[in-house]
Amino acid sequence: MRISGTKVLITHTQTQSIMGSTVVALELATYLKEMGASVEVYAGAVGHPGNDLFIERGIPVECDINHWYSLGDYDLIWVQSEVLPLSIIDQLVDLSDDDKVPAFVFNHMTALDFAADEHPYIYLLEERLAAKVLFVSAESFDKLTPFYRRVPVHTAIFPNPAPPAFGRLPERSHERLTKVLVVSNHVPPEVWEACRLLRERNIDVKVFGEQGEYSLVTPEVLADVDAVVTIGKTVQYCLTAGIPVYVYDHFGGFGYLNEGNLETAARNNYSGRGGSRFTAENIAESMVAGYASAKSFVGRNRDRFIDRYALDKVLPSVLSDVEPKRLTALERPYALSVKSAMRFAHRYYEVWASMNELVPDRNRLRAELDAERDVSADLSRRLAEDEVTVSRLSSRLHDIEESESFKIGKALMLVPHMVKDLAGRIRFHR
Repeated sequence: MRISGTKVLITHTQTQSIMGSTVVALELATYLKEMGASVEVYAGAVGHPGNDLFIERGIPVECDINHWYSLGDYDLIWVQSEVLPLSIIDQLVDLSDDDKVPAFVFNHMTALDFAADEHPYIYLLEERLAAKVLFVSAESFDKLTPFYRRVPVHTAIFPNPAPPAFGRLPERSHERLTKVLVVSNHVPPEVWEACRLLRERNIDVKVFGEQGEYSLVTPEVLADVDAVVTIGKTVQYCLTAGIPVYVYDHFGGFGYLNEGNLETAARNNYSGRGGSRFTAENIAESMVAGYASAKSFVGRNRDRFIDRYALDKVLPSVLSDVEPKRLTALERPYALSVKSAMRFAHRYYEVWASMNELVPDRNRLRAELDAERDVSADLSRRLAEDEVTVSRLSSRLHDIEESESFKIGKALMLVPHMVKDLAGRIRFHR
């Protein structure tokens, strides 16, 4: 399939969050547009800040489930999470042998159980429509193909390829580790602690993600970074950019990629699964000690990584044998069940986006509550310290009052006090 002059529709769950699958849709749309295609995006929900990135690049995004898309207008419909507009399904019911149809490509970006939308969850949909089915990794292929009645004839690995600009970054000249970037939406405690330990060594550490700077990782972001701690698609950015990448996150990981762990990590989509758990001290120490070797590894193999992971290398290869499949009309009862699933999914994505909009307020309130707890804890600590002091002084006072010297002194002072009291009474009566 040629790219220039084609009309493409990309479908996805939501374009609100800056998450891996949304960035895949963004980068794919951007690249296809740059190559001369006309590109539109349909999503279950839109929102800030992710959708702003599509707008900035001139890529229209529609989220109305009833929006009309004329099936025959498109050459390629790239489907993520089995999201399809209802109008496309309606036209597949009324399909005739003479109707022009696009090539459908279905892309699956994880095999995790909690990401059920990434599974082929609508029975027979892909077997009937797909010209090609893509999987992000060998792990994903193995875990998802049992969901098909029969494995689609045309399958391929689409390994989160990186935009070509990452492969054009100049090689960094730093011989020692000075700047580290952590890219994650779920930084584990041991990585936070490792960040502190690295800063104690005068190494600059920056965090990108929901718990740090929440923005897109671009070539400019990586231009002056010595090493990156991350998982997922940012790994491919680093490999094509020639930057040492330390694969570790909430699933654990492998540390710096090298010849010995590369293929195991790649099989699991560089997610860290299949690796080990490290302590913060181990992470910080191994990042410093292993930097030179990791830098040499990516430098020697950068051209290989570009061939394997650059979008301008991977996508043309994936699309080279994609042609529209000869489709038969969908039976109306089956189409109704598919539309029902689409409506359910669409509402879920809308709720998901609405909940995401509440996250900043939740985080603010949580921070205020934590601050109040800190004040309360400080007051409780000071009160407890004062109580200890009062108790100690009371005990000391009791000891003094019970001492022989105090009792003698008290007895000696009794007569002067009685004389003083008597004198006062005499003056009063005068």
